[in-house]
Amino acid sequence: MRPTASKPVSTGDIEIGEKPVICASIGEKTVEKQISLYRAVEADLVELRIDKLSRDSYGKLSRALSSDVNEKPLIITNRREKEGGEYDGPEKNRVEDLLSMMRFADIVDIELQTPQQQREKIIDKANEKGTPVIVSHHNHQQTTDKSEIKMKIEECMELGDIAKVAYMAKTPLDVLSLMEATYTTKKEIGKPVCSIAMGETGKHSRVIGPAYGSDIIYAPVGAETAPGQISLDKIKVLLRELF
Repeated sequence: MRPTASKPVSTGDIEIGEKPVICASIGEKTVEKQISLYRAVEADLVELRIDKLSRDSYGKLSRALSSDVNEKPLIITNRREKEGGEYDGPEKNRVEDLLSMMRFADIVDIELQTPQQQREKIIDKANEKGTPVIVSHHNHQQTTDKSEIKMKIEECMELGDIAKVAYMAKTPLDVLSLMEATYTTKKEIGKPVCSIAMGETGKHSRVIGPAYGSDIIYAPVGAETAPGQISLDKIKVLLRELF
């Protein structure tokens, strides 16, 4: 039986940690395209990848979100280049940009490897606002051993409300290690988790992951935002059949 979270996270009408939920990830390069997709997409959650936009367009994005009435819970992410994103500037600026957009966020994503002082700014602000935090870790080179994966999930859970880990899978055994670490850690700690095996070898993890406790399935709308993703429409069909 799929393990459920004893400490689920609620945002709007969505509860994360019991049944798997779908997050439509939007990584288009213009504000107009991101907002257009955000308004049109049908999913439990929507992620806006602001690292895909130029910094001078954040004002336009803020104005668009301020005037938009949308009931879909929004995850704001400003992914740094080291973890597969496109933000390659100073960490201080990246975090300041994320802080400035947090007033629109129902959930905010911050990387575990963000320098502690900068990471704490996001977490403290989110706690002050009552905004759930995803603490994430991405390894685009390899899948480490099961004990290290478990440790990373534990660290993410300790700092945030939801843990997210993504590893590049090179063999089927990499996927098994990730799934086992996910299952065990969620059962022990009880917080929601999202676990992803990236690349073609790990593609099926986005479908089978929920059976091992992964709670959020990311699917691209428009431009792909990570290697090995499955389209939103296909994910909806597969999850409906399985869960």
